[in-house]
Amino acid sequence: MATTSPGTRASTTEFVTNSLSARLPEFTYDPENGCTFDVWYNRYEDVITQDGATLDDAAKARLIVSKLDAAAFARFTNHILPKKPAEVSVADTVKTLQELFGHNTSVFARRYTYLRTQCSAEQMKCLVWICGLSASDYADIRAHALRKMEENPHLTLKELSAGIQQILDIRQDAKLLSSPLSPPTLPDVNAVSATRNRAKEPPSPCFRCGGSHSAKDCDYLEKTCHSCKRIGHKKGFCRNFNKRRKRNTKKKPRRNNQVVVVASTATNAAPVKRIYRTVTINGTPTRMRLDTGADVTLLSLKDWITIGRPKLLPPLFALRSADNKEIKVRGHFQCNFSIEGHEGRGNCHVADTASLLGLDWITQVEPLFHQLTGNATCNAVSATTLAKLRSSLTTQLQKQFATVFAPGLGRCTKSKASLKLKPDATPVFRKARPVPYAVLPRLSQEIDRLIAANVLSTVDHSDWAATIVVVQKKNGSIRLCADFSTGLNNALDQHQHPLPTPDDIFTKLNGGQYFSQLDLAEAYLQLEVDEESRPLLTINTHQGLYRFNRLPFGVKSAPAIFQQQMDTMIAGLDGTAAYLDDIIVTGKTINEHNARLEAVLRRIHDYGFRVRLEKCSFLQTEIRYLGFIVNAKGRQPDPAKIEAIHNMPPPKDVSQLRAFLGLVNFYGNFVKNLHNLRVPLDALTKKAATFLWTPACQSSFDRIKAILKSDLLLTHYDPSLPIVVAADASNYGIGAVLSHQFPNGSEKAIYHASRP
Repeated sequence: MATTSPGTRASTTEFVTNSLSARLPEFTYDPENGCTFDVWYNRYEDVITQDGATLDDAAKARLIVSKLDAAAFARFTNHILPKKPAEVSVADTVKTLQELFGHNTSVFARRYTYLRTQCSAEQMKCLVWICGLSASDYADIRAHALRKMEENPHLTLKELSAGIQQILDIRQDAKLLSSPLSPPTLPDVNAVSATRNRAKEPPSPCFRCGGSHSAKDCDYLEKTCHSCKRIGHKKGFCRNFNKRRKRNTKKKPRRNNQVVVVASTATNAAPVKRIYRTVTINGTPTRMRLDTGADVTLLSLKDWITIGRPKLLPPLFALRSADNKEIKVRGHFQCNFSIEGHEGRGNCHVADTASLLGLDWITQVEPLFHQLTGNATCNAVSATTLAKLRSSLTTQLQKQFATVFAPGLGRCTKSKASLKLKPDATPVFRKARPVPYAVLPRLSQEIDRLIAANVLSTVDHSDWAATIVVVQKKNGSIRLCADFSTGLNNALDQHQHPLPTPDDIFTKLNGGQYFSQLDLAEAYLQLEVDEESRPLLTINTHQGLYRFNRLPFGVKSAPAIFQQQMDTMIAGLDGTAAYLDDIIVTGKTINEHNARLEAVLRRIHDYGFRVRLEKCSFLQTEIRYLGFIVNAKGRQPDPAKIEAIHNMPPPKDVSQLRAFLGLVNFYGNFVKNLHNLRVPLDALTKKAATFLWTPACQSSFDRIKAILKSDLLLTHYDPSLPIVVAADASNYGIGAVLSHQFPNGSEKAIYHASRP
């Protein structure tokens, strides 16, 4: 078993002490503001005892004393005379500091001060209401409410509750967006049939003819009386008809008997399937369920009482639920309403059901209609419906862009690739490498295929020649790859065009709800090479020399050349980004997405490229792209990639540690203050450092993997939203976070930056 020298143990203790000291703030005694040693120690006790588990008691005592400010340190050292701080145990040090720097007033004095505190009735209501949010799930809600009270001391309980309700509504909507799209299991829409008179004996004989049927079904309804020459009754019933007409003119208008459609009124429906909005009715905020499938707006009896019991007029409709049970309608009233600043006026029907926001209110204000139904309609598309739309879209695109999806290799008609040699470049000719005999038949077939596609041409002589490498694909076929690293790449000037970073690409996807991916078939080979560059691209095979007429994989400048061509092709197209041969298209709605997708395919057609249909995906709500999962909420690391990091064993040397840190850095913008987590690991990568895997290193290693495994999410960048920048620095690095501030006051991270 390896032994540790005393010098190494001292170095490790010093490192851990310095690391913990950087994390602990200085203690300043301020009892008036609640800054006592008890408060400070309770907060950082775990840092000292758990993270400093490798330290002995003397080192822990030194650590605590070192965090006292000048005044506290002087008072402590004077109190323990004639002892020195190093002679006092950690337990006695903590006990002494608690006695010296505790509350310096009696309980009676503190209670007296509390009772003398004055606040208005509304402030007291708000504080009592906040105290009721005691559950741990409401911690952020409590913090938000207290912050609102600090910002506005005159805040009323009604205003505070309305603000909190808005936050809860947004959470409810977020749950709806994050839940899997699936057909609803409960009745979402109930058609309420009009009440109809069944075939039964009428209460009185027909006044038109005296028969045993209803007057509206009478055969004399449109016949002329031979006596009075009036239409609508039989001879001899003129008097009855006239009396009836007089009575009908005095009657109140009959209740409208039209068919009304309302949403499910069941109170036990799963809340995750619903969207709620806070609606202000006659000045009073009311939480209502949003349903774009409801023709009328309903208000529960409880909410009607809350808004002040406005006077009710007779019911306008007879409502029944899906199971044909009658819904008792108390009446209706006209009112003014507003939703998120949009105002309107309409009828509100009071019924023994949940409060429901219907289309009669939604459609009154156009911005309100687009705001509510736009999102709700998109999000309400079930998985089954989306699959049908996807299938229909795929079929339509195949017919509309048949040449783009046709088998075979495309050819760019807009430009050709050009390779530039360095001034001092000299030709390099390499002999053919031996190829396994079992692969020779398939290699010959692949060469013949490339010759038929005009990718390769036979040559008899060349100053340049590169070897080849045969790679087997997943489907069993092979790929012929040229190894230009043997000479040509060193002689080429680099093509100056940057590849887009993931941040560049995801910025273009801002606001997208639906996504499609296009994959160009044998991407580089669709781009021709000019005549001057072709001799440089000669390969040496078992069959002799061949020259590439198209841009092959493996050329140093090929990625930049091809990326420049892609950027030129998609220039000016909204919601579209390309990383080499992988093109992504997005849209806020299905129609917008489809229009943008067609525009991209039209460009691809104009440029002569072809797309591999089996590797494309259309109309998705979530895609994997560049090692990330992208959806409407933002982006997060691909779980498959994170799983590879999570399964990595602890490194055995510096090279393995650097490999681990390289993988972590790829997702570093998801992790806040990564530089602090990496401190023990970064210390091992320094020059002349001894590789000693300590418990602190293992703890840092495990914490980084655990954080990457957690629910990490970055929101999309939106130029229309305010940006909040927060930065922090320590002895071990700097960290920053770029966030968006949303209209509801919440903040979501766009990017985390960290550097040792």
